[in-house]
Amino acid sequence: MRKVKKINKIVKAFYNIFGALPLLITLYIYPLIPDEIPIHYWMNGTIDRWGSKNELFIVPMIIF
Repeated sequence: MRKVKKINKIVKAFYNIFGALPLLITLYIYPLIPDEIPIHYWMNGTIDRWGSKNELFIVPMIIF
């Protein structure tokens, strides 16, 4: 039973590290990103929606 608990702690730590990684990368590159970024593209590659760079935090927050 103790071995299972130890493995569970290791797995949880692994998931927390890799879950936080996208958020940490986003925080690291945040100052380098322009204030307005393309968010959505048409099928031919033209941009049809622009958004704030703050929208980059949505997916990392959902993952973490």
